[in-house]
Amino acid sequence: MSLDYYPFLGRSVLVVLTLVLLLAVGWSASWLRDRNVPRFWLTVLTALRVAAVGIILLMLLRPVIRVSRDRPARLDRLVLVDTSASMNRDDTPNGETRLANVLRRLDDPSLRRHGLREATLHWFAFDGHARPLEAAERSRLQADGLETDYAAAFEEALLLYQWGLDDPGARRLKPRFLLLSDGVDRGRLDARAVAARLGVPVDVLPPETVEQPASSRMTIADVQHTPRVLLGSELRMQVTVRQQGCAGVPARVVLSEDGQTLVEQPVTFTQPREEQQFMLQFRPDQAGVRRYALRLDTDAPAAGAPLLSETGRVVTVRVETEFHDILMVEPEWRWSFPFLRRVIEGDPAFAFSGFLSRGAGVFIQFGEPKRRVNLTGFPRSLAELEGFDTIILGDVRPDELPPALIAALSTFVAERGKSLVVVAGPRMGSWLRYPDLTALLPVELMPGGGLVEGPVPVRISDEARSSAVFYAPDGRTSLARWRQLPDMDQIYAPLRKKPAATVLLESTGRRNAFGPLIVAAHHTVGRGQVLFVATDTLWKWQMLGTMDGDGNTPFTVFWQQALRAIRPERVGTGIDIWLHPDRTRVEQGRDVVVHARLDGSIPQRQVQLAGRVHAGAGRDLPLAFTPQPDDPSRYQTVFVADEPGVYEILADVHGGGDVLGSAATQIEVVPRPPEGADEAVDELALVRLAAATGGRQLALPPDADQPAAARQERPMERSVSVVDLWSNLVLLLALTLVLGTDWLLRLMRGYI
Repeated sequence: MSLDYYPFLGRSVLVVLTLVLLLAVGWSASWLRDRNVPRFWLTVLTALRVAAVGIILLMLLRPVIRVSRDRPARLDRLVLVDTSASMNRDDTPNGETRLANVLRRLDDPSLRRHGLREATLHWFAFDGHARPLEAAERSRLQADGLETDYAAAFEEALLLYQWGLDDPGARRLKPRFLLLSDGVDRGRLDARAVAARLGVPVDVLPPETVEQPASSRMTIADVQHTPRVLLGSELRMQVTVRQQGCAGVPARVVLSEDGQTLVEQPVTFTQPREEQQFMLQFRPDQAGVRRYALRLDTDAPAAGAPLLSETGRVVTVRVETEFHDILMVEPEWRWSFPFLRRVIEGDPAFAFSGFLSRGAGVFIQFGEPKRRVNLTGFPRSLAELEGFDTIILGDVRPDELPPALIAALSTFVAERGKSLVVVAGPRMGSWLRYPDLTALLPVELMPGGGLVEGPVPVRISDEARSSAVFYAPDGRTSLARWRQLPDMDQIYAPLRKKPAATVLLESTGRRNAFGPLIVAAHHTVGRGQVLFVATDTLWKWQMLGTMDGDGNTPFTVFWQQALRAIRPERVGTGIDIWLHPDRTRVEQGRDVVVHARLDGSIPQRQVQLAGRVHAGAGRDLPLAFTPQPDDPSRYQTVFVADEPGVYEILADVHGGGDVLGSAATQIEVVPRPPEGADEAVDELALVRLAAATGGRQLALPPDADQPAAARQERPMERSVSVVDLWSNLVLLLALTLVLGTDWLLRLMRGYI
């Protein structure tokens, strides 16, 4: 309970008025005493007048009392009874129809544990549309509908329920659906998506049926892959496996080449899932056109083994030997030089060239045999840099470099679209005297170099978690390598990042006026990209970092993925597209939802996604992909599969007049059987519907009579009662009673 005040007058005015009224009461008491009024009646009359002053004060304060209490919330259930022709089949254990079976099961006393006894039930019958169902109609209800549309029934039943409420405010409440059906949905829209949009959980109660020996089958429904990949780079294949009756059966997808197994991916289905999608990844070690085979294997006993797809899938990938040339310049030997050199030379996607200073302008040159650029000496102009894709500058003093080379770096990055990596060190403060160089950096440097002694704990910044630098496939344990990174011995912290730059690594315990100290940052300059690393002890990740299952350390993965993320893009290799239909096997006449995901370093605002559906016989349907507001790299489109057959879905990414990527996938559209056809109860579809909407399948075990559980499930709501003592005239009546009593006593006792 709470008491609030809404005074008519200000506080000071109320205080003055109260004092005046109390003085008047004191004067009246003195007047009565001079009239020789007995002490008892003098006390009574004075008390009545003090009470009147108090009531007047309360009236001016306008008190409002609020009383709150918890009570069981309104619990409404919308019972949807399927009256389509399929519910007229008499394949239940007792020989009754499916419709009669679910209605009888609903009357089972054990359903009290699901809260049905405490709920207010609103009954609806539906086939293609929903209609209210009166109690008198239930006993003579017939299952003769010509279609079954869950989505339309959900929307129409909810509207009819809300329109029938007497309290308009109660329309905001969301009831629960209880679906009595056999799971055979013929609607065009996805019932799970419609129920999720309405925000209503769907509980399901299927009819009992005589168990039939169901055939189990598992197939590879779809495989998507990048059509070309660089030698040594990661090849990704998106595989979709479909199952029927294989819940809990262990299997695996095997990727092989010429009979030699390359990758195995375990596959086990839980009960509600019909399809499972995952990414296979490996690194090709030979160039050329490669043919890879995918098949399904199982270790289950023969009696419980599913029927696996016989042919599997064969995909063709072009493995190319194209690589990027990297030039590394170090003014002196540091631990980072041999470790980084080893990473670059061990990656087939890169060719290493390096210069290590020995003092007095003398450099030792290193290089791989496969490199395309062979310098006769230290580069001194833009022309000598043209063949390189990325330049890595160690702790270099700009005044030790040729002046023409300093001027060439800006053109190399901003105009040529190449990449620059700067690894800071003790000489970083000398860069402040060269504005052309500091303009390339994604950070503002600290005067004096910004040395911070360690240990300096580091972590991935929040804005960099989706960066390609820290990419890790879904479900891979490689994500764990970024959670606990070794501390840095020292960092050369910049002041702050520049606008539009992305902080990749930051300190967890050291800050300045602009936030956590920056350890690594990245941004775009003109057509090129620049990566800044503010420490020369990143090599500790190689020695102390946690290895993944493939033996890779955080140091190796960071530099491999960072150099790939900033390397200059070439036409046709910028973006990979992954298409994901909501199902690979669709019934004729249903909506097909296709999701698309773009992977690549090209900004999404610079590209357009176009798609089409090829349905055979020259029928092509354009698709309009819509970007998702929460993730611009994800798109979605919908089309209707109106004819049976195999549909090929194709998508292209366009940017700058070029096709930057393509993808294709297939779905199978099966003929729509007539309502009432010989179809078994699809309990799996009902379970998936309940799981997707936050509902459940109602179970009827023999000992399920637990009314206490239902009471615990029932939610409580808080009601608030408001008592306005001014508006309901209580104070005015009290004041009238007190003053009337005072006048009556004085009249009867003769004190007037």
